[in-house]
Parts: sequence; C-alpha cells; structure tokens
Amino acid sequence: MNFSFAQLGKNAWALFSHVFLQLPDIFFNSIPAFGPLYHVSIPFVFVGIIVFTIQLFREKNIEKQTQMLALWGFLVTRIWVGLITYEVNINRVNIIFYPIILLCAYGIGLAVRKWKKLWPVVAAAYGISSILFFGTYFTTYAEESREYYNKDFMEAVAEADSLEEYESLYITGNLGWQFNRDATEILTQYVCKIDAQYYQGKSNVSNGRELPAYADRYHYIYPEQQAAELV
Repeated sequence: MNFSFAQLGKNAWALFSHVFLQLPDIFFNSIPAFGPLYHVSIPFVFVGIIVFTIQLFREKNIEKQTQMLALWGFLVTRIWVGLITYEVNINRVNIIFYPIILLCAYGIGLAVRKWKKLWPVVAAAYGISSILFFGTYFTTYAEESREYYNKDFMEAVAEADSLEEYESLYITGNLGWQFNRDATEILTQYVCKIDAQYYQGKSNVSNGRELPAYADRYHYIYPEQQAAELV
C-alpha cells in the first residue's frame, strides 16, 4: 500500500474547494457561476455543520442523539470517501450533497430563527439564484456545454446515417474534446437506434431499415487508422 501525505493534502483540498467552497470544477459537473448548491449556501453550510456537531455532542437525550448521529455519520463517512479518492471532483463524491443539503437547511433555520428579518433576504437570494440558474442553464451553458455532451458529433452521425446511398459509415474516435472510440460506438448506437438483434448479427433490419451487417456498415476508427482503412 502506497501512502503519501502530499497526495492526501491534494485530495483534501480538492474535496474542500469543490464541495465546501464551491470553487469551479469540471465544466460539466457544475455551472461555474453557481456551484453545486448556489454560492449563497456556503455560509449556511458551515454554520449548519458546526452548530449541528456541537449540539450532537451536547445532546443528553440518547434517542435524539442517535438520530442526529446518523446524519453526522453520513457526512463524516462521505468526507472520508472524498479524502481517499484521487483529487476528487463533484461527480465522484456527489453523494456527500445529501447530508450537506440537510445541514445547509439546518443552518438556514438557525439563522432565520435568530434574526427573523433575515428570512425574506434568504428567500430572495435563493429565488434570484434560481431564476439566474435556469436562465443560464438553458441558454449560454447549454451552448457552451454541447461539446462535452457530444451534440455536434451526434448530429453529424445522424445525418450521415440517413444518407441511404452509402452502405458503410467510417466513424472517427474524435469527439472534439477527447479521443474515445468506445464512446463513439455507444453514441452511434444511441443516435442510430441500433436494434439489439441487428447488433448481434441475428437480423439485417434496424430501425425499420434493411442494412448490411453491423460490422460491415459501422466502422469505428482513430484518425491515424482512417487512411489505412479507407484504402
């Protein structure tokens, strides 16, 4: 077993920065301007975790303490998972957001009970954040993220597959943002609605069309192989 304090430190910073500080992560994991929980949630998350932990160890009622311990334990074990995961990102530790959302709500409840005039400010902050989020998600983010969801690639494959005068398709492993031949085959099967029987060689009909055998029609290649296979 190889252990490195340096790597542990990197893992801890990745977890803390992406989950608790909501600093930018991989583009398709969260929208940079909003983070996974809206940036307005950051102080409430910290307040909720700190106060909840203090109350947990002060609680005298064993039954209530056990209930609180379940949530606290859920958070601690997820933090541990984040610490042992190589430079974790949001997608690889997303289960941690279940206890964090609950503790964020707990922190909001504490703040609103202490400062009753704060609740309309909190409601407005989340309301505005939600409006801005949906406005961004369905407009600029949708356009910017299309590359990572391979929209252009899938549109090109769909158009090529619809051209009935060609019996064979040669499909590159270049998705624009990465080379992945396995992914291009999966995406092609999805876009072209490849029938399972056709894929298995048990039928020559797929999506209502009679076609050459799957292996003869669909060729998945890397750019460096393309010239050789087209000769």
